[in-house]
Amino acid sequence: MLIPFKKKIIATACFASLTLASILPLSVHADPIYQIAYKNFDIWINCETKSAIQWKYVAVKDIANYDRYNRFFRDPNLPSKCQQTSVSTYKTKKDEVKYDRGHLVPANSQDSSDLAIKQSNIMTNVLPQAAQMNRGSWLVTEQYVECRRDKSDVTVIGGVFTGETPENGDFMISHGIKAPEAFWKVAYYGNEVIAWWIPNSPTATANQIDNYIVTTAEIEQRIGQKIDVPIFLKNKKPLKTNARVSGCNIS
Repeated sequence: MLIPFKKKIIATACFASLTLASILPLSVHADPIYQIAYKNFDIWINCETKSAIQWKYVAVKDIANYDRYNRFFRDPNLPSKCQQTSVSTYKTKKDEVKYDRGHLVPANSQDSSDLAIKQSNIMTNVLPQAAQMNRGSWLVTEQYVECRRDKSDVTVIGGVFTGETPENGDFMISHGIKAPEAFWKVAYYGNEVIAWWIPNSPTATANQIDNYIVTTAEIEQRIGQKIDVPIFLKNKKPLKTNARVSGCNIS
């Protein structure tokens, strides 16, 4: 498990075409942590902050190309108090930092299943990401996985660091949520691993990605918990991301 808690309660849940495998409350506190098992990925939600705190999926060979959905959804099986209050875009004023509805598990990684790619648009899988970061460094991490999944299954574990709310990142009135200070991600396959700690900032453009490479052990130290990565990979740190490789197809 990614997050150790003392008690699990398993309950099946399904709705229309967005069937969920299970929703697991992992805490007995007033505002529990829920593990939500979607078709091909898992999300851990903190009810107090209405925010995902971690997620995990395995990127497998690209065998289909289902279209991405334009609409975003709330999850009717998750308590309303645990969810963002709106599915709309994160609006800021002119000349302020712009935020995207940033996917945690990318839609393109779920395009082998019409259900899975639709579930990637549930707001439990979305957080405010500075537009330049979402379309910059964060996108490069997704391209890294896309360029390797056809040759080997890639395990991806990600999370957020709440920290200090970034500039113009308070969406409590519109969505009941604040943007996190940073996002982290670990991707590994075979004997290869790469990990990033990326600030939720307009400065996190694509050409900055190699400045954000860290070890898994460093992330564990910063967040104060273990990450489910083989021990022999936890201190490995490549010098460059090299997201795109020869013959890569990221469509």
